[in-house]
Amino acid sequence: MLHFPRPGKAVAEAYRVLRPGGRFAFTIWCGPTKAKVLTLIAEGVQRHADPSVALPAGPGIFTLSDPWIGTALMEAAKFKDVRIELPCFFSPTSPSDVFDMMRKSMVRATYVYDRQATDVQRCIEQTIKDEAANALAEGGGKIPCPALLFSRTKGE
Repeated sequence: MLHFPRPGKAVAEAYRVLRPGGRFAFTIWCGPTKAKVLTLIAEGVQRHADPSVALPAGPGIFTLSDPWIGTALMEAAKFKDVRIELPCFFSPTSPSDVFDMMRKSMVRATYVYDRQATDVQRCIEQTIKDEAANALAEGGGKIPCPALLFSRTKGE
């Protein structure tokens, strides 16, 4: 949902194209106080990156983190009785895995990272690894990374 310029329109389109009984679901990271792994990555990038690199249109990483906002998106598109679940911890084998996770799954952070000078990229990478090492030590090998899973079947 974070990659759509207008998430509400994307949810409405999902509802429109689903046949009765079809399921639609999406996940959104929990806010910065809960999703520590995302916060440390976002802060590492923001601390060193050139702020003039403009992101493509779309909501901020934590804009949709409020369960009420996600539920409102679903209900505005006619999905009723939205189900919400809270999963997950990230258990990397090393701090490097956190940086690799950013590169493989965080499209916007990677977009900004890729547009930085090599020395800035090195600073971002080292900051993320250092912060990940601290978080792993604090969390006993786990870093909180919960997400909200919004789910509903059309016609329920």
